[in-house]
Amino acid sequence: MFSQFLSSLFSSGTSDTSHAKDASSNSGIRFTNQEDILKQAGAPANEAGICFQLTNLYTGYEIDKKKNKEQNFLNDSPDKVYEKAMVERKHQETLLQQGEDGYHSAFVDNAIPYQWEVVKAEEVKTKEGLGAKLEKVEHAMLLFEVPSVEKKNAEEAVRDEKADTGSVRSFHQVAVGHDSEKKDQCYLFDANIGAKTASCPEIYGELSSTLFKYMAPKADEVLIVSDRKHTISYTSSCQER
Repeated sequence: MFSQFLSSLFSSGTSDTSHAKDASSNSGIRFTNQEDILKQAGAPANEAGICFQLTNLYTGYEIDKKKNKEQNFLNDSPDKVYEKAMVERKHQETLLQQGEDGYHSAFVDNAIPYQWEVVKAEEVKTKEGLGAKLEKVEHAMLLFEVPSVEKKNAEEAVRDEKADTGSVRSFHQVAVGHDSEKKDQCYLFDANIGAKTASCPEIYGELSSTLFKYMAPKADEVLIVSDRKHTISYTSSCQER
């Protein structure tokens, strides 16, 4: 499922923005959510979303905050955020043309060994289950299917999924991991919500709730792409939605 989606990602444009929070909920940080950024930056009407670009930029920043400080876009203007996302998209396309994994450019650019793991959604829809998968991981990007933006509401999505209408499928990518400077803390970046640093159990709880609430009704798998070069053991652990 994921390989087919990723192979057509940049040509079809099916990221998710449907669970974006209101901009007023992120006071103190200029970055709000991708839906708001796209509107303020005057993005083309056919722009499908920039979660894949922002997720990789933010992951790169967390991997090395000094080396990759320019990838921290949280305090940039909407125009600058969108500009960085477009530069990253072009870079990802170039990597793909070179036979590299442009979908996870943050790991490629920083020469970080990583692995793909497809897990059953039920395994990671609880704080405990997600924590078991992530507690020994420094950095990870999760990809999961969400209801197509063509659906008007959850009831319609369930009905159409059962009818197998063949609508374009939408996916969303988020970043999660251990803060590189505060090793007892974890971070979460969701382009529809913003960035957050908190205790690892709190981060795992918030992300598992997102998976529980926003995954497509029939979706039963989550792709976890994670850096396992230096496994660690802590006691505390792109359409718009």
